[in-house]
Amino acid sequence: MLKLQRGMTLIELIAAIVLMAVAMLALTTVFKVSNTGSSDAKRRTEALALAHGAMTEILATPFATLPACGANESWSLHGGTVPGYAATLAVNCADWSGIPADSAKRLRLTVNILAADDHGILDSVVVDGYRTNYSSASAVTRTN
Repeated sequence: MLKLQRGMTLIELIAAIVLMAVAMLALTTVFKVSNTGSSDAKRRTEALALAHGAMTEILATPFATLPACGANESWSLHGGTVPGYAATLAVNCADWSGIPADSAKRLRLTVNILAADDHGILDSVVVDGYRTNYSSASAVTRTN
């Protein structure tokens, strides 16, 4: 008489292990992509905060000490370098009617998010600001 056997054969066991390995590989890929996305968002938020802080400092400086129109120079973030980020400031003369060309400047601060392994720029945040020379307003006369 034949005896009834229980359990799985070796082929069924190998097939089950392969299916579970494929499922685990898919799950780890999903976790890796979601983790990368959340760290990118964090670094972009940090770059935006650095850009806003630096632009506030730039706009608070006297007009005469701002770089000349046409300048494009590296800019320090909060008085020094911040690891993983680099900033450049581009200055252009603003073209507004009624304001002399040398009395208004458009400031564009670009904060680059750098790769950890020095393989270039991952992303950039750009903040624009405008600054006028308030002392030239004294040339306006008021008549009664």
